[in-house]
Amino acid sequence: MKLVLGVANLNQSYGLNNEKTSEKKSIEIINYSKDKIKYIDTASAYSGFNNILYKINLEKFKINTKISDIKGKDFNEVYSDINKKINLCLKNYKKKKINILFLHRPREILNKRRGKYIIKSLKKLKQKKIIKQIGFSIYSTSEILVLIKTYKPDIIQGPFSLFDQRILNSGVL
Repeated sequence: MKLVLGVANLNQSYGLNNEKTSEKKSIEIINYSKDKIKYIDTASAYSGFNNILYKINLEKFKINTKISDIKGKDFNEVYSDINKKINLCLKNYKKKKINILFLHRPREILNKRRGKYIIKSLKKLKQKKIIKQIGFSIYSTSEILVLIKTYKPDIIQGPFSLFDQRILNSGVL
């Protein structure tokens, strides 16, 4: 089994109770996890976590991260925007590659032309070994069926807990 440390609620309000984990507690959680968990799940949208990056060492973690709001009208513009977002992640996390790059809003690929440019860009970065796997971060089971008609990712990330088992109960898996 692979455990992943999700940091969406570190140093910001998030989750069921919408409570904020303090900066000090967030740093303690990361430091405690370093020798126990190999993967960390981040996103450019996690501003609270990104605000404490300079105070933590992610060296022992493999990075899974999300990008969204991809800009560009043609392949070169789309590729450039994705590459810029990934390079910023690599710089911020002090890494040479991304383990899994998730599309935070994977519906962006449903636009026929731009979607092809996005997928082609991600495949190119995977081929260059800048990213190891391509994934979708989904929030509803209906998204899965629509999205995989356009592209079958290496991995799909979605909500799953003791309280939220709709992906399992839907039969989509």
